[in-house]
Amino acid sequence: MKCILLSVTLMASLAVAQQPTYDFRSASWGASVAQVKATETAKVFNEANTGGKHVLTYRDVVAELPCYVVYVFIADQLVRAKYIFTQQHTNENAFIDDFNKIKNILIDKYGQPTADLTRWTNDLYRDHPDEWGKAVAAGHLQVGAQWKTERSEILAGVKGDNFTLEHQVQYTSESLRHLEEDIDKAATDKKF
Repeated sequence: MKCILLSVTLMASLAVAQQPTYDFRSASWGASVAQVKATETAKVFNEANTGGKHVLTYRDVVAELPCYVVYVFIADQLVRAKYIFTQQHTNENAFIDDFNKIKNILIDKYGQPTADLTRWTNDLYRDHPDEWGKAVAAGHLQVGAQWKTERSEILAGVKGDNFTLEHQVQYTSESLRHLEEDIDKAATDKKF
C-alpha cells in the first residue's frame, strides 16, 4: 500500500514539475522568436528589427478589448511583452473603466498590486471624478499598478497627452531585462 501511495505521489509531482512556466500568454522568458511564433495563436500584424531588438506584433482581443500583443526579443530571447489596448471611446472615463477591468483580472491572477499609482500633474479635474478620463487624456492624471513575481515585473496603466490616451499592460523579465537596458544604454551612448 505504501509503495502504491509513493508511486502516485511521485507521478503527481512529476506531472506538476513537467508543466511549463508561462510568463506571458503561452511564452516563457528566454523563448526564441520561432518558439513564440509556434505557440502564438493571434494574427501577425508586424515584425521588425530595430536597434538590436526583434519585435513581433499581433492583433487580438483580450478581456473583450481589442489590442496589439507585442513581444520584444534581444539576441533571440524574449525579454519583454505587452498588451496595447486599442479600444476607442467617446467618453474618456471609459478608459479608466477599461483599466480597472484589466487591473481586476491581474489581481485575480497575481494578488494585490505591490504598488498603486495615481499621479496628478495638474489639479484642474481632481475634485471632479466624472472628468477624470478627461484629466488622463490631457496628461493631468496617470493611473497604474505594479506587480512583482519571482520572474516578472508587470505594469498596468493608462495615461495620456494632448488628448490621446494609452492603455497598456507590460510584462518584463526580471532576469533578462538587463539585455534590453544594455542595448538602450549603448544606443544613447552612441549619440553623445
